[in-house]
Amino acid sequence: MKCLVIGDLIYDVFVTCESAHLAQEGPFICANYKSEELFSGGAHAVYENARLLFGDDVTRFITNPFISTTKHRYFVDGHEMFRIDTHEKSDHYAQGQATTEADVAEAICGYDVVLIADYGKGVVTDRLLALCNGAKKVFLDPHPSKIPYLFFKPTVYFPNRHEAKIEEESAEGCTTWDCRIVTKDAAGVTLQKEASWTETDYPSLNDHPRQVIGAGGAFMAAYAFVDCHQPESVEEVKLKFASSFVAEAMTHKWRCVNTSYKVEHE
Repeated sequence: MKCLVIGDLIYDVFVTCESAHLAQEGPFICANYKSEELFSGGAHAVYENARLLFGDDVTRFITNPFISTTKHRYFVDGHEMFRIDTHEKSDHYAQGQATTEADVAEAICGYDVVLIADYGKGVVTDRLLALCNGAKKVFLDPHPSKIPYLFFKPTVYFPNRHEAKIEEESAEGCTTWDCRIVTKDAAGVTLQKEASWTETDYPSLNDHPRQVIGAGGAFMAAYAFVDCHQPESVEEVKLKFASSFVAEAMTHKWRCVNTSYKVEHE
């Protein structure tokens, strides 16, 4: 089975600090810097998880390298206190986007599943989505600003509860899908089937549920993997596998396995 991942290039820089004392100048904390780590984020994190499951030789990542975001996350005593985002969009963005869409058009029919992680940075355009309509299976992690996706029908749709609420309140209508999985952090997931209009709530399938950065992308990659290899499995089996993979991926920090893409394209 071959997997294609498309989406925005994001890097997460985790800056670890420890609190020292309250500042005399105002009501804020003085902290001591300890360390920082660079992680794959956004669609690149989805790719990292997918390639661990599907394999390096059958997994491909397509993005526009001329637009990227770096998120500096500052943790003090284990708590994320604030985040600073830096967006980079070079003068070659339009040329890069044309190349990205051409690559997608050429590759789309050669893959068994396409994972689209839309973080709203400019890679996932209406034109790119139109190219993906002909794919065998398309899994979509949406961005709130694009909801509803009126001219695109994913096979499996992965909004979180906030994105699902935006769609339900939209006057324009809803994205059409065969299957929708609404992720609800530690509360579990709600699975909806369009064909039979059934809806099933699954409690969290992790022994130690927690909200973690990048968990949604890992969940989508793992669900896609088991759906491709065991399509006849009951949904609970697919969801349990995906949930277990997320727990392992976050525990072992698999998201930082390969940050070479940043080096190669700088």
